[in-house]
Amino acid sequence: MPFHRTKALANKQLLKFFLVGVISNSTAYALYIILTVLSLSPESATTVVFIMSTFFSMRAHGQYTFNQMLPGIKGSINYIGLQILSYLTNLLLLFLFVDIAGLHHLFVQGMVTIFLAILSYKGMQKLVFVPTRR
Repeated sequence: MPFHRTKALANKQLLKFFLVGVISNSTAYALYIILTVLSLSPESATTVVFIMSTFFSMRAHGQYTFNQMLPGIKGSINYIGLQILSYLTNLLLLFLFVDIAGLHHLFVQGMVTIFLAILSYKGMQKLVFVPTRR
């Protein structure tokens, strides 16, 4: 495939990832706000949001962003591992910046969401939705 077509495809994929991510993360963040307003702790709210968004994200990114219905066994295991790593990183950053540093949890969660989105894209691209060779 010529370089310009490869770059155009990568840009289109990144745009699709961004669109799915905006929908997924906006919904997740809104749910996080609602849950914390309803007196759920930031850690518990993160757990609920994580579980719900994991299933939506895998399906949406697979089907829309990476044009694959399911990533296969290895890709699914990698996806779950990537999501668990993301979840644990999220909790660690909440602990460090909210519980220890004293920053407001809504600000921290917003920044963490952006940081984890970048890592998630690269992880999905390299470990989960790897194009099959023909």
